[in-house]
Parts: sequence; C-alpha cells; structure tokens
Amino acid sequence: MWTLSLGVVGGSLINLGLVFPLESRLVYNHPYLRWGGLFFGVDFGVYNFSEFI
Repeated sequence: MWTLSLGVVGGSLINLGLVFPLESRLVYNHPYLRWGGLFFGVDFGVYNFSEFI
C-alpha cells in the first residue's frame, strides 16, 4: 500500500509543479500534460508494488 501511494504522491507533485502558482503556457496549450505526472506516478507505484509482492 505504501509503495503505491508514494508513486501517486510523486505524480501529484509533478502535476502541482506544472500548474501552481501559475499554469505554464505549455500546459495551457496542451491540457493533457496535467495528467502526465499522475500517469507516471501510478505506473511507478504499480511497478514497485508488483516487485514488492
């Protein structure tokens, strides 16, 4: 559980860095990039969880 949640937290911090305090022009023009950090975080968390088990 911890390994999965750490991956999600890392992805959320990447997302937060892209949109806070001011949304960058790159993210404004390509809104799907907001989900990129979360996607990689979940992917990393699932990989670590599968290695742990």
